[in-house]
Amino acid sequence: AVGLLITAAGVVVSLVPSAVVRFAQHAVTPFELYASAITRVGIGVLFIVAAHTSRLPRLLRVFGMIAVMAGLVTPFLGVARAQTIADWVSHQGLGLVRSFGLLALAIGAVIVYACGPRRRAA
Repeated sequence: AVGLLITAAGVVVSLVPSAVVRFAQHAVTPFELYASAITRVGIGVLFIVAAHTSRLPRLLRVFGMIAVMAGLVTPFLGVARAQTIADWVSHQGLGLVRSFGLLALAIGAVIVYACGPRRRAA
């Protein structure tokens, strides 16, 4: 389900990057920052736990570790720095935003594939 959500987000960002730019321009609150951190850690742990039954266990563990690390670092960014990053991305043009969307689409598709059941030997 997480892979499908990431894939769907990638499609939306790729097709409508201007909506993402408008969304990024709203003020980030401390609650949103901590919610983002908790979500990232949760998704990372989920990937790590699910990795042993996946088609690509090493890759899913790597994605999980990256998500956990990102979640742990997020609160230390602080609201001001998170807003600065969002502002910078929104001023780089729709091409960069669309590129992030395509990256999310690719990562989401790999996660969907990886989370499928392992194939049995015939």
